[in-house]
Amino acid sequence: MRITYASDKTVSIWARPFFRGTEAPAKSNTSVPHIGNGEALGWFETMQPGDIDVIRILAGDGSSAGTHTVSTYRIDVTTTTEPAPRRSRAEWVETLSRQEETVRRDAYERRMREPVTAKDSLFARRVSNA
Repeated sequence: MRITYASDKTVSIWARPFFRGTEAPAKSNTSVPHIGNGEALGWFETMQPGDIDVIRILAGDGSSAGTHTVSTYRIDVTTTTEPAPRRSRAEWVETLSRQEETVRRDAYERRMREPVTAKDSLFARRVSNA
């Protein structure tokens, strides 16, 4: 899903499938942080065949207390185990995918440049000695 957002604080954004008020078992994207105005890519993959009548857009920090439904999108979809026909991705999917990959890569590179603290070093030593 292409999700338009406007936020004055950093949030992660997810699209989650529901049927009759209960969340459908599904995998979903790991959201990159978003702030300001823009578009986010949200996706899910159902874990079993079934019906979906609402997609909830969630935004927050990922915790149950800090993440809330910010929008709902009513749909009428029945999922199946049959593979979907192959088709090319829409240009907006390609664009948002590239943007998110750039954000992920930049965040990773920033983390790798940060000096290792004494606490991090001690934790790494304990894990390797376990």
